[in-house]
Amino acid sequence: SPDGRFIYFTSDYNSIYTPTNRNVFRLSSDGRTLQQLTPVWGFGEPGNQGSGTVAGRVVNTNGAPIAGAPVYVEGVADVVSTGGDGRFRVENVPAGARTVLAYNVVMDRYDWTTTIVVANQESQIADLKPNSSISSKASYYTPVVFGDRLYYKFSLNELHSTPFGSAQSNTIYQAEACNYIFDFNGFDIGAGTGKTAIMDYNDGCPTNRGLYIGGAEAANMQLFLDMKAETPPGSGMYPWNGGQDVVWSPDESRIALTASYAADGFNILTYILVYDVASGANVGAIYFNNTAYTLYNVDLYDWSPNGEWLLISYWLNDPSQSELVKMRVNADGSIDPASMQVLLQNKNITGAAWGELSAVSSIQAPAQSSPQGFLLDANYPNPFNPETVITFTLPQSSHVRLAVFDLLGKRIRVLLDEKKSPGTHQATWNGTNDRGEPVASGAYVYRLEADGAALSRKMMLLR
Repeated sequence: SPDGRFIYFTSDYNSIYTPTNRNVFRLSSDGRTLQQLTPVWGFGEPGNQGSGTVAGRVVNTNGAPIAGAPVYVEGVADVVSTGGDGRFRVENVPAGARTVLAYNVVMDRYDWTTTIVVANQESQIADLKPNSSISSKASYYTPVVFGDRLYYKFSLNELHSTPFGSAQSNTIYQAEACNYIFDFNGFDIGAGTGKTAIMDYNDGCPTNRGLYIGGAEAANMQLFLDMKAETPPGSGMYPWNGGQDVVWSPDESRIALTASYAADGFNILTYILVYDVASGANVGAIYFNNTAYTLYNVDLYDWSPNGEWLLISYWLNDPSQSELVKMRVNADGSIDPASMQVLLQNKNITGAAWGELSAVSSIQAPAQSSPQGFLLDANYPNPFNPETVITFTLPQSSHVRLAVFDLLGKRIRVLLDEKKSPGTHQATWNGTNDRGEPVASGAYVYRLEADGAALSRKMMLLR
């Protein structure tokens, strides 16, 4: 993050079958606290509106039932499996809009839908077919922080913007589909103004022509580098055949990118280029002339905070033999190839960033507040094992009740039920119920009541 307090990254970590993978996480700079920022499916509110039943069937494309397929229903902690006829039935599902997902273990495919659950009624859903070529998980890529917002690539063709502390996700850019190709490549958000840069190049499409630059929230995007009209510096007649990474310089006066071209129609060479944003001129270029290189084994990650270096990685024949290197950018924007310094070798490098870390004791999620002015903070750590601390603040002396519930609204443990003075207070939960018995791993809700108002948050226990 710009202030060095957090590291944002994507990961394929997934402990349950949900409609998302490659989620976005935030790690405190001391490495102690990890928080998932993308939606955590299934963490529904307690069933204050009652609960109902969801039933359906999981089948192949030809209609044959799939037995033993895991089925996940949002708001229910346990995963169920289909019977021999492919059918499933899940009871005690919290009322409201719920996601239902099925997984085909053999084909590693997913399919999901949403249904409205009504208290004391059964919701029948259409057959789920987790073997279609278009059934896959939603994925989040390459998080970038600007101000109080998180930007990330959603699936293949959308750029999303999400305010911190909000479940709202705004689509601010969507690549046009052409010949069944609809993805865009890299993007970056300027650290000073929030300007948007997007590499949207698709070979064979008249649209999606190269590097686009626009204002904050991808407003008024304009084609900056037409890669279907221009050719690489010094390449003669050979055209570009792909673009990938794009990174703003710290002062946003320059922009660096990776792109490739076919030198003789077959051998792929990859460039790292620097452009002056004001004039549009190419001021720096370096290419990798070994024919083993392609667009996808040269990665451009970041500028140094002083704008004097570029951070990249590359590999020849084996990704596990990657090298992380830095290259100097001269005052005129040119790249000095003799300055290349190897920082890390023989590692499978999938991401890197350049910055300074600042101490932070914990991740501070925005506190929830009531009209009466009392606050409920995010528990720390979260996820947790064996215990977590809950912090709240009272504006005046009040009788408070702090309790833990499961996702169906059943009370698990009362932590506090007493009068407290004004100020900040803490309570600890060790993952046990009112009888002192350990509870299972999963999501729980803690609820604070005071002066006729109530606040609640969710937490995750991992054993």
